Amino acid sequence: MFQIKINYKRNALLNVMSGRIDAEEARNLVKKFREGVDKLRPGFVVITDITDFVPTTEDVRNILRDATRYAVKNGLGRTLRIVSDNLTSSIGSIQFNRTEKSLGCNAEIVTSLAQAKKVLGWK
Repeated sequence: MFQIKINYKRNALLNVMSGRIDAEEARNLVKKFREGVDKLRPGFVVITDITDFVPTTEDVRNILRDATRYAVKNGLGRTLRIVSDNLTSSIGSIQFNRTEKSLGCNAEIVTSLAQAKKVLGWK
């Protein structure tokens, strides 16, 4: 399951991913993510919450990579990843690290949305 939220005032996209995402849902996520990115200005922020995310297959990871690639191509400023201390979230974070490294971007790791806002200097 996923949820995409846009904050126009902050020029930010919040992507909350939870559970196991299959290929069909991943393609839908990428579509909605791209639509969100298209509504933002260059220099936008992406916050991805994977605290309840279950690591994916390699095929699904490759589909999800298109979202990151699109963000980078369209002016991504900063990206933060919210990770919990459970094993599945940590493994998911490793998958995301691998994807981001191949695309030349690196997420800042935080443990909550409140911490992400603090890191970004949002009140």
